[in-house]
Amino acid sequence: MCTIQIPFSSWIIFALKQSEPPIAQDASMQKAASQKAAPQDTSLQEPFNAGQMQDNARRTTDFLKSLAHSGRLMILCRLVEGPATVGELEEMLSMRQSSVSKQLARLREEGLVDYQRDGRSISYSLADDRARKIVSMLYDLFCG
Repeated sequence: MCTIQIPFSSWIIFALKQSEPPIAQDASMQKAASQKAAPQDTSLQEPFNAGQMQDNARRTTDFLKSLAHSGRLMILCRLVEGPATVGELEEMLSMRQSSVSKQLARLREEGLVDYQRDGRSISYSLADDRARKIVSMLYDLFCG
């Protein structure tokens, strides 16, 4: 089994562990556990910052919501390969131009795609390396 690490997974795991209810222990178990625990050098650890964790969780949730639509995900998958026009995306997705444009507008709003105008043609490309990494990983896990 292959394990792939997401760059921000460590704080997600930390957040999940912080929200787990403590395991009920009697006094003798707590005393034994505290005696077994090796002293930790806390001078190198950053202090816990709940506000920063909430900000990170909100940003990550917003990012994942951007990916949580099949049309947007397919657009991002296509853009991993390189720039594409609305017409190319419309044909690939078998969607109406207005629907493709709506999804591209959302992705632009989220900062995941960028566009470049060349005369009457607009070419879209990925603007966020996080999206490229995540979409590539998703492709490997589900499509490769």
